[in-house]
Amino acid sequence: MRLISFPTWLQQTFVTFDRDRSGNIDPGEMNQALTAFGYRLSPQAFNVLMGRYSVNGQVAFDDFIACCIKLRTLTGGCTCLACIHLAITMC
Repeated sequence: MRLISFPTWLQQTFVTFDRDRSGNIDPGEMNQALTAFGYRLSPQAFNVLMGRYSVNGQVAFDDFIACCIKLRTLTGGCTCLACIHLAITMC
């Protein structure tokens, strides 16, 4: 996927998983979105991400973008557990 299309794709994904149309995604929606991207996070790794990118358990669109770009950048798009662990510890 080219970088130019990446933000558009993320926006479409955010809207898809923001099922209640609140403008934020809750932990369940966030987990489903990351799983759709191919990231299989341990509960501990997911909690670290939520602690970093959520406010009161809700992830706003800008924070969702920041989280996804950080994961993609630090893992090179790789979804293996070792790369994900490395990315989570560097967030």
